[in-house]
Amino acid sequence: MENQKKVTLKNKLSESERLSKIIEDFAEGKNFSLKFLFEIDVALDEIITNIVSYAYNDKAEHKILVRLFSLKDGLKIQVEDEGISFNPLERAEPDITKSVMERPIGGLGIHMVRKLVDELKYKRENNKNILTLIKKIDKKKRTKQMKINQEKKGDVLILGLNGRLDSNTTGELEKTVVPLIEGGDHKIIIDFSELDYISSAGLRTLLLAAKKLKSVGGKIILCSMKEFIKEIFEMAGFTSIFKIVADLGEAEKEVG
Repeated sequence: MENQKKVTLKNKLSESERLSKIIEDFAEGKNFSLKFLFEIDVALDEIITNIVSYAYNDKAEHKILVRLFSLKDGLKIQVEDEGISFNPLERAEPDITKSVMERPIGGLGIHMVRKLVDELKYKRENNKNILTLIKKIDKKKRTKQMKINQEKKGDVLILGLNGRLDSNTTGELEKTVVPLIEGGDHKIIIDFSELDYISSAGLRTLLLAAKKLKSVGGKIILCSMKEFIKEIFEMAGFTSIFKIVADLGEAEKEVG
């Protein structure tokens, strides 16, 4: 598991998407919630967009250096560019109480960054702008592991997933579900209502379970997915593999 990473970006708006994927990979196994990563994504997108749009007086290619540091209680990110001197912390806070006609079009980006992170620092050093962001985990909401709740209703087994299904926890699901299938549980509902994160490792374990059930004529139904979890299934093409329904009641009807 990496605790530090250096990323070099080009001064192109499309680089924000690449950085988002790099941060997602860097965060794997670090117990950051999807909300935490979403807020980091939004903050960095605002910062990178600002640099690309306003930092340079020419149209040449420039490098933007991003350093990621995993902290015990969060994440620190440094963004460094060689653009014109600009301290975003000197910008006045926008008046968000003004009416639609009174509000200027711009000026919300840095305001949003301030709201999304816990610390924001700027310095000009060696003709470079260096912006440091620190975002801390809400320890009350931090999920350290995944919990699997089991409930049997007749011949139907309901597995409730709680927390994160990633490379650190997917082994726990595999060790739970495979023996159950081999032991005769061939009608399985997986309840996603309390699942906050899923990675490709988690998807692989679900696919393994589906294959085992199919080989014995069994059935698996997934239910109660949060929208962003469902989007991951769509991206992976898993919505054509799994029956996904809105809630537990519908899942119980579908499983038969």
